[in-house]
Amino acid sequence: SFLTDSFDSLSSAVESRKELATPNGWTGSVSGTTSSKATKSGIVYADPNFYEVETVDGVDYARILGADYTVDTDEEIANAKKEARFEGKTDEEIIATLKEEKVVALKKANWIPVSVLEAKSGKQMLVINNTEKSAYTYTSSTFTLKEASFYEVSVWVKTYGMSNDDDISGANVELYLGSANESDKPFAFTAIKAADTQDWTKYTFVVKTMDDDVTSVTVKLSLGKFESETVDGETTVTGITSGYAMFDDVTIKEVNEAAYDKAVTDSATD
Repeated sequence: SFLTDSFDSLSSAVESRKELATPNGWTGSVSGTTSSKATKSGIVYADPNFYEVETVDGVDYARILGADYTVDTDEEIANAKKEARFEGKTDEEIIATLKEEKVVALKKANWIPVSVLEAKSGKQMLVINNTEKSAYTYTSSTFTLKEASFYEVSVWVKTYGMSNDDDISGANVELYLGSANESDKPFAFTAIKAADTQDWTKYTFVVKTMDDDVTSVTVKLSLGKFESETVDGETTVTGITSGYAMFDDVTIKEVNEAAYDKAVTDSATD
């Protein structure tokens, strides 16, 4: 094996584990016209002792991820004052009530339970959390696969709370062989749905190289895949996704021909 990334390079500073960390050797980017403000991503230290935990209706939620919440004091207070339950209440009392109700609703809708934040191995994992429908990708550093050889590329994936609005929305694992050109078609597992990966699931590519080394090989891990089509001046966007995709134990290793043949045979019978 010449790459095994379990995202477990721990910082020496315990305080830093309370924040999302940037993964070494991976570059994050948004797709299409989506905004990075719609995504929280990075390495999560999967131990509730290192980040804020709050309990709502008996469920512990991790505050390190999930949408922030705000109260529009002008519009929301004005509307709230029309409700009978707020009769005689001050603006401060109305704001406090609205905040409490909103945070409960948001946590139930899109904050992640502590019980879900469990790494496949070790204590850390890479997480992409699109707080709004978006498309965000991590691209690995480049690698070289030597000529006339066999390789296995595997990634463990887990998802939670994703929007599934169309057939191409979901998490994606892609393997680009020999090019960083987005127009080149990669090997890919796409539109991985929350229902498919409530538990950690392994996705594996096997590769046989020919007479030359294959350079500039990259792995891409994403949540959402931006696709747009314009018809009669109206643009339709599909593939963007909200929710969580978790990745762990990314491995590229050389295998022998027998292991390659077995993997090909097994995939053909699945």
